[in-house]
Amino acid sequence: FFQTMSERQFDFIILGASGYTGQFVVEEVAKVSKETGTIKYAIAGRNKKKLENVLTEAKRNTDLDFSDVCIILTDVNDKESLYRFYGLKVVEACIEGGADHVDISGEPQYLEEAQLLHSEKAKEKGIHVVGSCGFDSGNAPINVTTLECALHGYASRKELSKIRRELFKGEKPPKPIYRSKPKGSLWWSAEAERWCLPNLASDRSVVMRTQNLNYRLFEKRPIQFNAFFGMQSIWTAIGAVMFGIVFTVMAPFSFTRNLFLKFPSVFSFGAFSREGAKREDLEGLKFLITFVGEGWDTTLNSLEEQHPEPPNVKKMAQVTGPDPGYFGTAAIITQCALTVLKEKDKLPESENILFAQEMKAITQVNTSVPLKIHKYF
Repeated sequence: FFQTMSERQFDFIILGASGYTGQFVVEEVAKVSKETGTIKYAIAGRNKKKLENVLTEAKRNTDLDFSDVCIILTDVNDKESLYRFYGLKVVEACIEGGADHVDISGEPQYLEEAQLLHSEKAKEKGIHVVGSCGFDSGNAPINVTTLECALHGYASRKELSKIRRELFKGEKPPKPIYRSKPKGSLWWSAEAERWCLPNLASDRSVVMRTQNLNYRLFEKRPIQFNAFFGMQSIWTAIGAVMFGIVFTVMAPFSFTRNLFLKFPSVFSFGAFSREGAKREDLEGLKFLITFVGEGWDTTLNSLEEQHPEPPNVKKMAQVTGPDPGYFGTAAIITQCALTVLKEKDKLPESENILFAQEMKAITQVNTSVPLKIHKYF
């Protein structure tokens, strides 16, 4: 999903529009385009018939006119649209062609390798490449492509370690004296009133990269961050642990990975399927995020200083809203892309913020992203 320069034919080109999530993005862009009246967009993919079907379905769901939407046929030698295999090609093409790039990737290896390989070139050309502008999938059967991303990502975790050593070999934030206490594989959170398990998705990777960037560019003290999945039922939590064990055993080996992907519903206990979730099911979904923060009631004078005593303040906040995985993701990426298009002059012009990392990095620099997204949630 990327935005072209103003003198070109389109503001947005939605790449991968024929995918399950792409359908929601096309519909959201159409709604925003009607509201603003200023967005010129096209949809792109490999199969013209599928793209035509997307427009037909979008018209049925929104009652908007899509007759003037241009279809662009493109191919990045990609069978499953996995960012970790093919996303770098798209990023490179965008930078070379002078187009900003916004995506919903949740794969740390792709995100961090893209930054490592292309940040300097992006900076030279004044291009923003913004990853992770989406939301984790909700409590519905998740498409098998998401599972494939996770399986390959786990199998390649050693490669990711090498990328991180190279990417963060420069100046690093000081290590805190008081570190957040480690949690077990399954534990009860009194604040969230949930049984919690470690969230192994890209959330922590995204947040820590942004913290590193804020420390270096904006002299902001980095936070410690960990993410967990919360479940009300102990039996659901135990089932998730069982899935985690199966996943951990099968992910490292190509034969068992392929077996997992061949029968995803069986090995994931129904959590993953080859069909996307039904729209009517998504419309009834909600998400809840509980933030629990610990800190101090006094402010230090410099980044180098550290509190000599343990944290003495605890704060909690909750965010809730509708289906995050598809409706929510479509809204977030559309608003992020619109921000890059309309408010590019407000984005910092220094170091690899020009290879802007995550949506969080954009929201740090006085753009209207938080306000625009708030209306959806």
